Amino acid sequence: GTLFYMAPEQADLAAVPDARWDVYALGALFYHLLCGHPPYRTEANEQRIQSAGDLNARLEAYREIVYGSPPPSEHRKKKGVDKRLADIVDRCLSPDPEKRFPNAQAVLDALELRDRQRARRPLIALGVISPALLLVCMLPISIRAMSNAVQTARANQVERALESDALSARILARGIERELDQRKDELVEISQDDQLRAALEQAMASGWSDRRSLYETLNRWYRIADARQRRRTGRSDASWFLCDAQGFQRWRSQISPLTIDKNWSHRDYFHGHNRNYPPDQVPDDVGPIQHPHISVAYRGTSEERYKVAISAPIWNEDRTQVIGVLARTSELGDLLAEYEDKIHAHRAAGIHRVIALADQRDGSLLYHPWIRAAHERNAPDRIETFERLKLDQELLWRLVILKERPSGPGRDYRTSHYEDPVGRIAPNRYGGRWLAAFCPVHNTGWLAVVQEPYEAAIQPVEKLERDLKAYLWLGVGLFFGLIGAVWFFVARALVSEELRIGIRIGGRAGSGRTER
Repeated sequence: GTLFYMAPEQADLAAVPDARWDVYALGALFYHLLCGHPPYRTEANEQRIQSAGDLNARLEAYREIVYGSPPPSEHRKKKGVDKRLADIVDRCLSPDPEKRFPNAQAVLDALELRDRQRARRPLIALGVISPALLLVCMLPISIRAMSNAVQTARANQVERALESDALSARILARGIERELDQRKDELVEISQDDQLRAALEQAMASGWSDRRSLYETLNRWYRIADARQRRRTGRSDASWFLCDAQGFQRWRSQISPLTIDKNWSHRDYFHGHNRNYPPDQVPDDVGPIQHPHISVAYRGTSEERYKVAISAPIWNEDRTQVIGVLARTSELGDLLAEYEDKIHAHRAAGIHRVIALADQRDGSLLYHPWIRAAHERNAPDRIETFERLKLDQELLWRLVILKERPSGPGRDYRTSHYEDPVGRIAPNRYGGRWLAAFCPVHNTGWLAVVQEPYEAAIQPVEKLERDLKAYLWLGVGLFFGLIGAVWFFVARALVSEELRIGIRIGGRAGSGRTER
């Protein structure tokens, strides 16, 4: 036995030889190979042993050094020494012989097991890293493909929504045109009545002092027309009235001292110039209309709501002179009421459309659900507020092209970046981005507007995107779960192999001690 290479229990002249002494010596040799010196050998320890005296004293000093010193650890700090090799050396150098390998064969088996495990390491790494690398490579491709699919679906959804909005805008515009034409045709029929012409000429001849026949004739026609309209739309006109050739109102369906016998020659429904003049700035050449006319929108004297007047001239018997103008007025909201009801029905089905009416000349909003609601709740400063509700000027320039387009399916304009003017006042309800379609109402200068919130329109795509992301990450989780399960069973197999080798090593150790 050589000091620093022999087991501590061997440092006794009365010790009984044991195979585990060789195991300790083998561990000391491994340690020397790795660190350049055997374990526990330092100048201080060598000096202590040399100064101990006789052999027994030196052996006792050696035992005290091994048992009393912390386990050697320098080999664990060496580059290239893996944990399994360090564990083998530590087990060989255990001061307690019961904790060492039982014999050199067991050490050899442990080293061979370590070699097999090290040989498996690249395969294990490949088995773990390769699927991970594959996933890392495929994940960006999958995310990009998903993103492209969502963008395409979003664009298609927006296109379909705009197509539907444009169709609705064309239907709305055509419906308003049809309603105005029906009322105009009815008015023309009445204006050509000989009895009405005679009653009007009689009233004129009396200096308007005798209007009984005129009132009877007009009231009778008004009742007939009102009954027709109620059957057709469920609503009455705002008013009917007749002006003479100078613009003075001589009859009204609901007599009002604010209007009767007052001059209204400044109104567009009288002169047909497509504008309303200030009452004190009427041009001298203003005269009654010569043809049926649909006026520009205007606000009535008694209410702030926008109205439209449909008027028709009444000619004398030989059609050489216009002797009166018969007109009827309707609130713009009444023209859209039928479509408002349909919009509310669609809202129950998850379609959040809004219809409005705008003036193509200056972009003013003539009708909007928020404007109607403001009237109904008697909101303060309505006129000042309504005057600010105009379409964006850049949008208005783009809408100029609609004036040049003939009637038909191609006369609408669509945008996916519409900002509702009401959104500046009521951002919670009408703010944000909208899809919108615009269609001109023939012979009026109006624009029928159908709009719906962008977020509501693409909601199905947003749900699709959320579902795709959920499925993607679920797939990633399942992938790693599957890899983890595979390697769990692989690890169990490796552990079982180590246990079998350990049992075999233990069996050899028991056999060796029995023989001795």
